[in-house]
Parts: sequence; C-alpha cells; structure tokens
Amino acid sequence: MKILASGIHIDDIEYGMGGIVALLSKMGHEVLCLTPKPYQHYKGRNATADAQSMRGAEVLGAKKLILDYNGPKYYKATDESVRACEAVIREFAPDIVFIMDPKDNHIEHAECAKVMREAIFAAAVDGVCPNEIYTYETGMLQSSCYFLPDIYIDVTEAEQQMKDSMYAFSVEHTGAERLWREKEYTARFRGLASNFALAEGLRIFKYPKDGNDFLLRTLFAGKFRWAGTDMYYPKSGLE
Repeated sequence: MKILASGIHIDDIEYGMGGIVALLSKMGHEVLCLTPKPYQHYKGRNATADAQSMRGAEVLGAKKLILDYNGPKYYKATDESVRACEAVIREFAPDIVFIMDPKDNHIEHAECAKVMREAIFAAAVDGVCPNEIYTYETGMLQSSCYFLPDIYIDVTEAEQQMKDSMYAFSVEHTGAERLWREKEYTARFRGLASNFALAEGLRIFKYPKDGNDFLLRTLFAGKFRWAGTDMYYPKSGLE
C-alpha cells in the first residue's frame, strides 16, 4: 500500500506522526514524506537541513521528497505550489494521505494544508484519489490547542524510533531535546485519553470511497481506537 504524508517544515511529519510512519513502514508499506518547499527562513536552501530532514524520515523507514521551485521565501499557497504537489500525487497515487491540520497558529502549516487539499482535489478530477485522508497535529502552541482527534493510534512500540528521529534535527528552530520532550508529552497525553502508553491522534479529513471501511483501521487493528470519552456513558465495547 502507498502512504503519502506532507509537512512544510523539515520536522513536521516526524514530530506530528512519526510513530504512525514508523509502524506503517515496518508493516512493509511504501511511505513517502513530502516537503513542498525547502527549509529556508529567509536564508536560502540549507544543505545541512536537507540532510537532517532526509535522516529524520529514514530513521522511521520512510523516504522523503523535498520540492524546490520559485516562490516567496515564506511558504504560501500559490498555483505553482499546488501544481508541484499535484504532480507528486498523480505519480505516486497514494491509497492514504496525511496532511497538516488547516486550523493552526503557524501560517505556513495552514498554507501547506490548503495547498495539499487543492492538489488532492486537482488530481482526483482525473481519477487519482486516495481512499481516505487524515490530518495530524503539530505542536501544543500551534494546532494541538484546537485539535480534537477522531482516532487514536497506539505508537508505543515505535517510541525509540520516534525519539531517534527527533534527535536527527539540530538546525535553527529544531532543538532535538526540546522536540522530543514536547513530542513525548503530547504522545503521553493522547495515550492517557486512549488507554495506550503513547498515542498519536488524527482527524478524518476525507472518508473512505464508496462507503468502504477505513484502511487505517484494518492496518492497525488493535492499535486503532476511536476517540471519545466514557465520562458519562459506559464504553460500548465496539472497536
């Protein structure tokens, strides 16, 4: 199965859903991490950052593609950025897509979500359409303050890979120790809500085609859990 995950900064995918990427890769699925624009921060392309970005994905068992095209130094949804991402989607033809959540305090995160949504739609017009699409969270002060998951995935067994991936990053704005500490806090908090030791939360952005079941639920089986609460009502026992 082909899995596409997108994130604008060099560590977004690894931070937001590194455990899910690691587990899918371990199952033997082809996981492609797409970064629609090189890490720049007004300083031009950074070879060290590119190398760290590739390494962060490699630790999780995934491949990474960093696009490069003319455009503003900060990331913005443009026709060029949409066309570039659309071309990747058409060629890769993913079964499942993960994108950044549109409601995010970081403008580049929100713009990346917008670009991917438009690129997915453009490819779908000609029949290249994933079975399902999810969004992931990217930080306590960025999207997590708004993020209410629909699904939890147990990523406990991928803890060491998640940590090793975070420690691949050391360039500006990506201190490894801080990244892992924040990631661990978030994963433990989501785990508390889902009765897993460590969990990553997802929101459903597009439901499966033709009323089919979620591929993600089939893939993860016992590691998959619907979000919710038993505060007022007993659990139904449904999985």
